[in-house]
Amino acid sequence: MDNDLFARQLLDGLTPDQLVGLVARLLDKMSETERTEFCDALDPDVAAVFRRLLEPPAAATGDGTSDVTSDARFAQQFGSALAALEAVLIELGDEDGDYVYQENHWEAPDFDASRLASEIERYARGLLPLLERAAELELEDEDWFLGLCREISDGIETYPDYIYTEEGVCLEHKATECMLKWLDLHADTEASFLDRLFAFMDEAGRVSLDDGTVRTYLLNQWAEDRRRAMYHAIQARRLSDAEFGRETDNPHALWHKIRYALAGEFDVAGRIEIAEASVAEDWTKGVGLIDAAVAEGNSARALDFCRKTVDAYFRRRDYGREGRTFEPGTTPLLGHWGVGDESPTVSRILGLWAELAAGDGDIVLAEHLTIQEALFARVEDWTAVKHAFAQAGSANTAVLFSAWKKWALERQRGRTYLGGPPRDTI
Repeated sequence: MDNDLFARQLLDGLTPDQLVGLVARLLDKMSETERTEFCDALDPDVAAVFRRLLEPPAAATGDGTSDVTSDARFAQQFGSALAALEAVLIELGDEDGDYVYQENHWEAPDFDASRLASEIERYARGLLPLLERAAELELEDEDWFLGLCREISDGIETYPDYIYTEEGVCLEHKATECMLKWLDLHADTEASFLDRLFAFMDEAGRVSLDDGTVRTYLLNQWAEDRRRAMYHAIQARRLSDAEFGRETDNPHALWHKIRYALAGEFDVAGRIEIAEASVAEDWTKGVGLIDAAVAEGNSARALDFCRKTVDAYFRRRDYGREGRTFEPGTTPLLGHWGVGDESPTVSRILGLWAELAAGDGDIVLAEHLTIQEALFARVEDWTAVKHAFAQAGSANTAVLFSAWKKWALERQRGRTYLGGPPRDTI
């Protein structure tokens, strides 16, 4: 009898439930010794699954993707997942396809990058848990994801010129994590991962990764020893790559934020150095510097960073206009201006700066700052603001009072929304 032919005919002739029943009856008829002997005669890949399924339930995963799935079956699943992801790209470049939208018939159509990113994300969710085993089995080349991004980029570039595509497509969370995971699985060290990541980003064309996911992946998903090694890799790359060095010096860039966060864990002196160098562009860096100086009892240093921090905050709030600096006696910080959770922090710094100035004997500065804190944190509390002005016995408060009076009169015109005192109380 041709056993292979018999088996195939049996599979064709029975329903899946009948096959399950048949296998169950055969196993019932076997002793433990016979099961072991039978397993030893099987193909190793099949035998591995057979043995795991014979283990007590607590030892088997039963998730259908790892321990109880043969390598061959897993390869099929992984291949299907890749094919589904690649199928998303079929209509790329088609001006009548799914990734082009037109709000009005008289307007030029646009490339719908968000729809493409959402479609990729949908399939990436299922692909992500398969990547580690796929890498172990070498089911795809280490540059497969880069090839996918190049294919996306090429597809975007084939749209006619009248379809706007300049922004390309930014991958969402799971898709970005897939790319990072695949690079990570093929990197021997954190330094080589960094090299691969930058090469990937340079060669991916019109495809970009989600910055937040990159940051979370490196800072939250890696163990401490890997984060430490990444920090050293970043520091080393700064010395050999001038462009990367400039990016890590830019307070608004992704790699600056990653470097700063890692320095907080592994290089306290380095973190202080980074903060000092960037506080002029990122006022939030000054908060830690001020608190550290106060804790050290270094009032001169604390005063310096109070000024730099509030000045940086003022310039950011003033939309970065060149030449604008914060002068406590002449440039009022009126109201919250919608800065939300920043308000308590800025208010605290203004109050602390006033205390430090008073302790240093600069009473005029301390009085100006006390008024500024009231204008910033309690601008609609007329009693509190007027009290702050009344307490200023040494400083010239004319400019600040004029600014507050103008603000109050303007707000009074919108009394039904914000409320305010009668005109004659100002």
